[in-house]
Amino acid sequence: IINPLTASGKIEANGVLAATYPEWIAHWMLDSTLYPLPLSLGNALSLLFPLKTQGYYDDALEPLMAVLAPKLVALKAALPAPLVVGAVALADGALSAGFAAYTLADLKMALAASVLLALFVTKSRKA
Repeated sequence: IINPLTASGKIEANGVLAATYPEWIAHWMLDSTLYPLPLSLGNALSLLFPLKTQGYYDDALEPLMAVLAPKLVALKAALPAPLVVGAVALADGALSAGFAAYTLADLKMALAASVLLALFVTKSRKA
């Protein structure tokens, strides 16, 4: 895992404690006391579904964040602190909705594969 997601926003490697957030937002995120850490939709999803959340980040969010990062840095610098919380809350809701869509897409694929397998087994028995 290159960019791990953790519920705490921190990771320990070889005895060194580090943030899992990009440098431009890490201090702000880790200094929060209620929202977005420890209480946010994204944080709850990461805690409840760590592997699926990491997959969502790797597959969908990492490429998006690579493109958006400069714009997000500028936005954070331009907004007063109370509005940063609002922007983070909007992003949290949007990204969590994206996680739901990402998860449902996997479930649809699994259901389709199950239906195809059932059809194959049924036809095999008749033959």
